[in-house]
Amino acid sequence: MKDCSTAIRAAYFAALNNNVTLNSVPVPFYDQVPSGALYPYIYVSDFTCTEETTKDSFGYDATMTIVAVMKYPANFGGESDTDLIAAQVENIIRGATTASDPISFLPGFINVITDLEQTNYFRAEAPDGILFYRTLKFRHRVQEAG
Repeated sequence: MKDCSTAIRAAYFAALNNNVTLNSVPVPFYDQVPSGALYPYIYVSDFTCTEETTKDSFGYDATMTIVAVMKYPANFGGESDTDLIAAQVENIIRGATTASDPISFLPGFINVITDLEQTNYFRAEAPDGILFYRTLKFRHRVQEAG
């Protein structure tokens, strides 16, 4: 049995890094946000993985939580920029239409199901402005390939 966590994280990085934009500028994607990172950016907030093995296949139920972050001066801005970023992330991970494929974890794992399990907003005040956050929690049911 293989561990799916590396395959899933690598696929997310390949799919999202430099492929999401705001005002035609790429939005960086981080596993660990560096100090001094410029806004906006996207980062991995949480990853979970539970084994779902049967007598016929090795499988996992995995979740990945992605957060889009934007910062504005106090009393300015709103959720619209994080909405634009989140919509692109969702289209990349789930597939832009029912006819397009969701993110792939091949060659090691087959992505059986991808769902957007939860999304929410929150904001936080900073000394020099306000931060807007949009979280997207995706659930994947994967099976070991071959």
